[in-house]
Amino acid sequence: MDDFEDDRDFEPPWERKEKQMEKLGGSEWTLGALLTLYQGLTDRSDRVRSSAMVSLMEIAEKNPEPVKVTSLQVMMRFFYDFTKVSGTRPAIFEFLLKLRTEEADHYLALLLNDKFGNGNVDDYREFIGLLAKANRPELISKIDLQNLPKRKKPIAQRLFKPRLVNGPETLH
Repeated sequence: MDDFEDDRDFEPPWERKEKQMEKLGGSEWTLGALLTLYQGLTDRSDRVRSSAMVSLMEIAEKNPEPVKVTSLQVMMRFFYDFTKVSGTRPAIFEFLLKLRTEEADHYLALLLNDKFGNGNVDDYREFIGLLAKANRPELISKIDLQNLPKRKKPIAQRLFKPRLVNGPETLH
């Protein structure tokens, strides 16, 4: 790049949003699509709202079935949107532990087995600590050490008795 070039994106924000809405037209009818379309349908720009409506019509034609949305699905959709400093992720994890429903336990198992989003080691350490205090051995037994990333495996191994954690590699 020479001194006169600029690598900034000069595309107006409404054009980016309009393109985002257009891309949704061929997608599945999911919570993510619903939330994104909602943003488009409530945008100030007529072009963005119109584009969102066209995409919504295409989705409705392709799949007119309703989307079942639970409050936990919405909560988990935004789980990693919060920073570590906010303390929201551990608060949600603790809430799920206390809730003790099938859906909450499903999300806990995903988090504990590193199958939900891009969780970091610090979050994982905190989640395991919260789990240890919660006295939920049925969740501990769902941790699959064999398939945990190398950086997270020792965290689970150190905190729980070998007989409570799935997998042959535990610390004694």
